[in-house]
Amino acid sequence: MDIVWSYCLIAIITLVLVIIRLINNKLLKQFMEKHPEGTKYVVFKKDFFYTVAKLAVLITLIINGMTLYGHSRLNVPSIVMTLFVVMMCLLSGISFVIVDGKKHFDISGYELSEENVKDIKIKEHKMRLSCTILFNEEINGYQGMEFYLFGKDKQKFIDQIEQM
Repeated sequence: MDIVWSYCLIAIITLVLVIIRLINNKLLKQFMEKHPEGTKYVVFKKDFFYTVAKLAVLITLIINGMTLYGHSRLNVPSIVMTLFVVMMCLLSGISFVIVDGKKHFDISGYELSEENVKDIKIKEHKMRLSCTILFNEEINGYQGMEFYLFGKDKQKFIDQIEQM
């Protein structure tokens, strides 16, 4: 496959991701209008693109490390494609979670209540908080969602989740 087609495919996927982001932002605004007392947190979702981006970076490092070891030129298209995949990962992964005091929350455009949630697991790390939410039933192919929360709002998020 010619490299131009790869760039076209990346552009199409990026366009789809931008459209999905716009739809999610519209859903989040509607949720905030229904639940004005909700608190909005910026999170990074651990999803398919996150896994693909990690693998792409690792493989690119191996490929270019081997080419340098063999005294060849760097594989520039692989570096460019990896940067595009990492950009798509950031575009797809940075999202919002809104939690209100009435046991409702919105995760990346999916509105949930306490009845939809089977389990919430929170792990505190040094610089981040990882949260795994498992659903009672499958929602659009998801059985759960995992995301990372950074910043000073970690304790406030934990307190709101524990109140549920």
